[in-house]
Parts: sequence; C-alpha cells; structure tokens
Amino acid sequence: MVMRRAFTLIEMLVVVSLMALLAGLMLAGVAMMRDRSKRSQTEAIIAQAMAGLALVRAQGGALPQPSEHPLAGSAEVPSLGRPLFVRGSASLMPGPATVLLTAGAVVSTTGTVFSGIQPHQATPPRTALLLGSDRYSGGSAADARASSLPLLYGFERERIGVVGAVGLLGTPAADATTATTATLTTVTAYRIVSAPAGSLQRRLDAQQGYAYTPTLELTSATPARQQCLDYYRRAIAHDLGLGVAQKELGELGALHEADDETTGSLLAQGRVAADGNTSAAWKPGMVADGGQWRGYRLRGLALYDAWGRELLYSVDRDNPVVMSAGLDGVFAVHPGQDGRYQTDPHGSVAGDDRDGRKDNVVTVEVY
Repeated sequence: MVMRRAFTLIEMLVVVSLMALLAGLMLAGVAMMRDRSKRSQTEAIIAQAMAGLALVRAQGGALPQPSEHPLAGSAEVPSLGRPLFVRGSASLMPGPATVLLTAGAVVSTTGTVFSGIQPHQATPPRTALLLGSDRYSGGSAADARASSLPLLYGFERERIGVVGAVGLLGTPAADATTATTATLTTVTAYRIVSAPAGSLQRRLDAQQGYAYTPTLELTSATPARQQCLDYYRRAIAHDLGLGVAQKELGELGALHEADDETTGSLLAQGRVAADGNTSAAWKPGMVADGGQWRGYRLRGLALYDAWGRELLYSVDRDNPVVMSAGLDGVFAVHPGQDGRYQTDPHGSVAGDDRDGRKDNVVTVEVY
C-alpha cells in the first residue's frame, strides 16, 4: 500500500501566502486596468469637447468664454465672504525693483473686486485686484491651508473655469413661488477697469469701471427653476456645439444634470448640489460643508470626466484648454495620507503632500 504524505503546516502556509500574493496582484492589475480605462474614456470626452469648441469657433469666429467655477467665483458668498485666493507670486514695479504684491498675500474676500489691469497700474491697496496668477486656497485668512475644496487647492485662477453657465439657479424655496420673486445665486461679480494712460494709476473704488455680473432675465410665465435649467442647457449647448456632439458626450457619460429640487440637496450656500455621499475624511469629488465632507455636482447640466468630476475649461492666448484632475481628484496639490495640507497654496509641495499635476488629463488645441 502506498502511503501519501500530508502537507506540513509550513507548506500549507507557503501555499496560502502564494495564493494571497497572486490574488493581490490580480486585484492590483484589475484596478490598474480600470484606471487606464477611465483615463482613456476621459481623453475621449475631452477630445469630443474640443471638437465641439472648434465647431463653435468655426461658426462664430471666437471661442466661448469660460464661466467661473461656482466654488471659486468672484462674488461674495452670503455670511461667508468670497472664496479665498492668495497671490501666486510677487509682483514688481516695471523698472525699479519695487515689490507691489507679496506671494501668498490674501486677496480681498469682501467688498468690490476688480479686473482688467496689472498691479503697477493700480493705486494701493491692491488687495481687491483679481489676477490670473492668484492661487485658490478655499481656506480662511487665518489658515489658508484649511481648504474646503482640495480639487482646486493651489491652482491658478485663470485655469478655474467651466463650460456653460453657472450660478444662476434659485433656491428651491424661492423656485416654488412665482418666477419674479426667485432669488438667484450669484457666482461672478467684479468691476472691469481699463488701463490708465502712461504712468498714471487707476484708483480701485466702486465708481471705477463697469460692473460684470451675469444675470438671467426671468418671466412670470414659467417657474424660475425650469427657466434656469433651460438656460443651463442652452448655454452648454452653445459652448460645445451639442447639436453635433451631444450624442457622443452622452454615450461617454460626460453630461450630467444634478438633482437639486429640495433645499437639503444644496451645498455651499446653494452653489452646488449634493450627490448623497458623505465622509469624515476628504475623498475626491467632495467639498467641506456643515462640518463634514460631502460629495457634490455642479448645478444644472455640466460636463464631467470618467471619474465623475467636473472638467475645467480655460482659454490660453486664444487657445482652448480642457482639463481633468485625473485619478487623484486634484489639479495642483494632493493633501497626502493624513488629508491635511503642509503646502502653502502658492508654494512648493511639502510634507507628505503630493504633486497633483502629474496625472492631470489635459488637451490644449493650438490654432
């Protein structure tokens, strides 16, 4: 009779360890394939959006202007002030090395703000001047690192735009009444001033320039919310030439209209809609609201990448730029394992923070 030798405990442990290792490798491989698939899908979404922008340009002679991101707009948020930006770099007076603005200095969070001129063309104080090089913080003047929106932390103002139109949807309570009494959320509000002649400097006060605040004329025939939603749909259709691209973008899962029908579904003073997800720690696609992290979507019809996060749109020297934050869910700086920033919004990556620009998905069309 042939005797069969049983496995020893060590042999069993080796086999189990090998099986666990192989399972881990398989799961890692599946995750990597899934991430690559999402990146490829995002590249296809951006390519289709760029094709739509090119069509709009060919038909109208100009690219559509980006709208400000609703969580990084120039208008003051009731009771909260304006989303915090800091100066991205020092500004010097042309000629003599006189520092006009200091890197990291806080941009005004209350009162009227201005655009259209450079620091040396304005009289002090220059804190109310909006510059494309300003960096998003989303924190407070006391702690610029305590960002409420890591997606944009450390990113340049000139890159933080979206396609379509944002910030014109009323609160649900107001929408339930007549259209003429609806209260509209404002995202953009600044004054555009022209450059002074020669060596003169422009005074930054409320009498200078003209006010730029996009508004929507409402009628009394249709509920305000429906008018706003229709406006969103028309705006994004205009910006992306959706008569041609809508089907393709829809099939790619890039177009989404948020559910914002109830007061509890709104976040950040009505600027974005909640998607139902909450967390004690930050995760990609979340904003700090009410003492916790909550998932959000832009209100109305908007454009998203394959990870379900909004795409940014800007114009660089008359060339369109469409961007995704990629897998890590940030455009500039990732808060690292501890979820807390050691990096200043205008500074180099520090501590366990990570460079979030490395996995961005970006397409720039040069004409």
